[in-house]
Amino acid sequence: MSEVSELDQVVTILKEGNTVPPVTIRSFLSWFDVQRRTRLNVEHVDRELEKAGVRTVPSYLDTWVDNPITFELAKPGTHGASSANASGHADERLEHASADDPSFKIGKIITPDSEPVSVKPNATLQEATTMMLARNFSQVPVMTNERDVKGVVSWASIGARTAANITGADVQYFMDEHREISASATLFDAIRVIRESDYVLVRAPDRRIIGIVTATDIAEQFESISTPFLLLAEIENHLRSLIAKKLTKADIKRACGPEHLPEDFSA
Repeated sequence: MSEVSELDQVVTILKEGNTVPPVTIRSFLSWFDVQRRTRLNVEHVDRELEKAGVRTVPSYLDTWVDNPITFELAKPGTHGASSANASGHADERLEHASADDPSFKIGKIITPDSEPVSVKPNATLQEATTMMLARNFSQVPVMTNERDVKGVVSWASIGARTAANITGADVQYFMDEHREISASATLFDAIRVIRESDYVLVRAPDRRIIGIVTATDIAEQFESISTPFLLLAEIENHLRSLIAKKLTKADIKRACGPEHLPEDFSA
């Protein structure tokens, strides 16, 4: 048995043959009195999962903390850890490696509302273009289900087919081969793909397509990440400018105010 009461309840529900209601990763982590997925925290969580003989579906490691997960009993001979599938120990080692890897994973910027809107291969071109216009999309995936992607239809692919006098009522005649990346790939890996295609589909360890990341998303992410560093650089430049002017202590005292100066500062 685990030392976590919520996890024991999960085991009871699963052994009764019932399905555990989904919980967010944030709520799941709170069961263990942790908030972040640091190496030590992940080791603790995985240890408790293994004791309970349970695994999370999908992995709680590489997706947004407000995404939902559920649970399944671990198969005999496998670790009850965070792997999203039971295909073998190689997959489990990959999941554990992600906890030790400090690089920023593309899956962490996927939010619940990032789940891609898609069209079926036999959808009409008018249906696809109407959706793209209404949602201000540049492209939309062509999918038969949440794991099977047939391609992507975009304004570029439609224009190229139209210029080549290709006719057809369905989107399958106007789609290009899609680009995808694993949720455990780094942000820089995604940038290389997006630079070429303007988008990339993100595939989770359980093989579901969980989101689409575009050039706009990358720009917003970098704004969020880089703003503190840019502000620090501006502060440093201002300080350098003040030093270059060789201000006297009296100048500094007037500029900063005596209340912000150390006690041993004297003009």
